[in-house]
Amino acid sequence: MKRVLFPILMMTATVTQAFAGNTSTQGVIGKDERLQITAENKKAIYNSIGLIEMKFGKEFGTCTGTVVGPRHVITAAHCLYEDGKTPDEVFFAPGIKVSPEVAPAPFGVFKAVSVAINGSYRYSTETKNDVGMIKLDRDLPVKALNIEVSPYYLLKPAYVISVAGYPGDKDFATMWESKNRVSIQYANDYYGHDLDTMPGMSGSTMRIGSTIIGVHSSGLADDQRNYIKNEANFFNEQDVAMIQNWIKTM
Repeated sequence: MKRVLFPILMMTATVTQAFAGNTSTQGVIGKDERLQITAENKKAIYNSIGLIEMKFGKEFGTCTGTVVGPRHVITAAHCLYEDGKTPDEVFFAPGIKVSPEVAPAPFGVFKAVSVAINGSYRYSTETKNDVGMIKLDRDLPVKALNIEVSPYYLLKPAYVISVAGYPGDKDFATMWESKNRVSIQYANDYYGHDLDTMPGMSGSTMRIGSTIIGVHSSGLADDQRNYIKNEANFFNEQDVAMIQNWIKTM
């Protein structure tokens, strides 16, 4: 446990973990292949990815979210639902890549006015249900990314997939990305992937180019704490319909 300044919220808070929820084992598999997103290599797409901060009572956590509508940000359900409750407050800062202690959030900070989670997550915290959304208090100045059904799972290794977010093992509010073809060992595993992630990247979107095809959720480690698999909800037709309905009705 450590004490850090959350400049977005302009207060000091006790942070017990870099994300909310029950998915504590996610990490680097084999060689660490993450690349930091900086001013030098930052493309416009990274403006649509941002840092989420949540307040549950006296505890705070961070996740990653991606802009998918005028005021809408997709993330993992476990970032927005804990012990039967949604957060007291949620804030989102798009395009942030340097700690707010060093530089201000480039597009400002937005407060959530409503939260939605996959209704099934309340009863089953399986990866397939781990999707949620926040609606913000005003329109966002960055582009919304498209959402599509994931390619048929047997073809998943044929595509270069990216996942970018804010890992808790790196400097606060720095963005890192892992990009690769998913290993062939996951060809028959609809949820498995081996892109490198860490707590704090919960809710990061799985992308092919600028198209979102899933949301990173969690992972599995062996008895020696070696990470053996990460998991994401790669979207099916029902997932996409649910998300599109949230954008229309929230």
